[in-house]
Amino acid sequence: MLLFTFLATLESKISESESEKLRICVVEEPEDVYNKRQKYCETLKMSSKVSCIWGVDRLDCIRRVQKGQADFSVFSSEDLLAARWAAADILVTSELRYHNSKFEYDIVAVVDNEAKIHSVNDLRGAKYCHGHGFGLGMKSHWTKVISNYLEAVVIPRDCSNEYTMSELRIKASSEFFGPSCKAGIWDEDPVRDKKLKNRYPNLCQLCYNKCDIGDKHWGRRGSLYCLTSGGGDISFSRLDDVKVHFGLTGTSSDADPNNYSFLCLEGGLQPLNTTNPCTWVTKPWSVIAARRKQATRVQSLMDDLIHTDVPWKSTFLLLVENYYVNLTNVDIMVPIDDYIDESPGYQSAYSFPQCNPPRSIVYCTTSIVEFNKCSWLQEVSAVQGIEPGLQCIRKESVSKCMEAVLNNAADVVRVMSDDMIEGMKYYKLEPILQEYVKRFEMKEMIMAVTTSDKKFDHFNDLHGKSICLPKYMGTAYASVYATIKEIHKEKNLRTKSIDISDFFAKNSCIWSPYSHGSVCRDSFKGENGSVNCLLNGHDVAFITYGTFARYANQSNLKPICLFLSSNAPNRCYINWFSKSSLMVNRNLSEKRKAEIYNSLKLIDKYFGKQDGHQMRLFAKFEGQSNVMFDDSTYALQNTSDILKMDRTERFLTSETIFELSQMHFNMKSGCIKRETTLKMLAIFLFCIYFLS
Repeated sequence: MLLFTFLATLESKISESESEKLRICVVEEPEDVYNKRQKYCETLKMSSKVSCIWGVDRLDCIRRVQKGQADFSVFSSEDLLAARWAAADILVTSELRYHNSKFEYDIVAVVDNEAKIHSVNDLRGAKYCHGHGFGLGMKSHWTKVISNYLEAVVIPRDCSNEYTMSELRIKASSEFFGPSCKAGIWDEDPVRDKKLKNRYPNLCQLCYNKCDIGDKHWGRRGSLYCLTSGGGDISFSRLDDVKVHFGLTGTSSDADPNNYSFLCLEGGLQPLNTTNPCTWVTKPWSVIAARRKQATRVQSLMDDLIHTDVPWKSTFLLLVENYYVNLTNVDIMVPIDDYIDESPGYQSAYSFPQCNPPRSIVYCTTSIVEFNKCSWLQEVSAVQGIEPGLQCIRKESVSKCMEAVLNNAADVVRVMSDDMIEGMKYYKLEPILQEYVKRFEMKEMIMAVTTSDKKFDHFNDLHGKSICLPKYMGTAYASVYATIKEIHKEKNLRTKSIDISDFFAKNSCIWSPYSHGSVCRDSFKGENGSVNCLLNGHDVAFITYGTFARYANQSNLKPICLFLSSNAPNRCYINWFSKSSLMVNRNLSEKRKAEIYNSLKLIDKYFGKQDGHQMRLFAKFEGQSNVMFDDSTYALQNTSDILKMDRTERFLTSETIFELSQMHFNMKSGCIKRETTLKMLAIFLFCIYFLS
């Protein structure tokens, strides 16, 4: 009886398990304005054994599969590399192919027979054609790591501290090869990029005209044109591109294949028409991978899709990736590490030793969730070949992080704009990049707000009035300071040693540690406190638009349009500013600042709004908003880039904030007045003591 009951229960559970829908993790597409993916998921839910779980990015889907929140998803080989450190118990069940080869593509080295190159030992002084073109996302050509693989193999690693990491690679290639073409972006800063190309001109010598993206000798086919019609000796290219270029697929040929050969990594040459070319690297296919407990069911589902025309087949394929045409189950389901190892050279390309000691950029976080996101960013940045890479640490607070940067225990800390003056003054920091928000309604704006019974038309109307600021030396303070300075400049008055307390009434609450006395109460602190201050008898409060919007319908507040004629509330602002900045030690060498800037810009390029399918920098992480960066951020930019791309007037620059931090002790009142009084008292007491 007990046995019968057990078997019945087991059969019931198995039946229940088999009847459950398999959950696929689907990456959200912010640019999908027609909600195509949502519609595909609704179709699957009604007509198939599959339901959708939404993920922020592909690495988020890996975490969801790992935690059992989803059963399977689609991943690139680069995703699998990034996930290795998390020890995810995930099995590869199927490949997403678009041709019948075992691998997505092979990378080969092609040499001109007249160059007399027979092994890698003959490459010194050769004329190298390097396409230097690599894309982003699932459809990418290849990563920076694979792009630079030949150079990594043949050129000894240089870890000198005299140059940035990017310049070290360029310098080593310049000294190793002869006239070459390495068209593309060498440095993320356009000025430094131009300097590098002037400093190492031989790497641009074989380029068609501009040694940059778009050059005839740039990109996948560009390196082959450089080889066959540009005077090159060797090209590092995809095998499928080589076959097309030399007419080995039945198409017309751009050059005679008999004049060129494959150079093998182990040495020796092969003719281009060989049936089994020697490859340097093979790239695995993108795959469907599942958590171990559901892997068999997932592969069985894929088998149904492969061998039968189920009604929802096309919907499923459109959902996973619409350019794949051939679902192929693997013979044996294997963990991700084993799957990667099946591709010759792929693991090796990502296993070159780093410099010792490492030159990692130490990023300081202040919470567990921030540290976790940073750690994933550290792994995925390494996969994309970003150097120097990240190293993440965690401190209890932003102040502790700023202290770590001051003491060179960390390199980068994110500081809210309200705290930038503190960072500049007390921790000797400077911003290297700022979080730029593109949409106007999402920008951080300082507004002047008053009550409905008062009327002010110009900033000068506020002279002698009582104001409320959220904090001392915050963005509102800086905005008011910058505006008064602008007024002084217009009136040809001196602009140095400006003290905003001279402009407004003495009973203003500006939170100066030397003069606020009993005017400022604890209930007046912060943004909400400033509104409370205004409603308790003061004339004007300077707050952000976000705070004003929360109170607009609850009280008799109104904005003061001091600079614009529009009456729209979100246009009545004094200044707008970046919500936060990534700050570094002001005393770092220019070389170190340059390589930190370069790496952070590459992180923004690969994982920001421009792409971000693998990992989204400016999006929720583990269900939480604004982790490491604000979700509304469009890009990481410096001040000059922001001013170039954004025509919105009255941007409060970090230079203005730095100026204020430096001028603080030069003000007539406040600290300097107090210090002067103390010094005079000390001198007076000294004289009495020694002269009596």
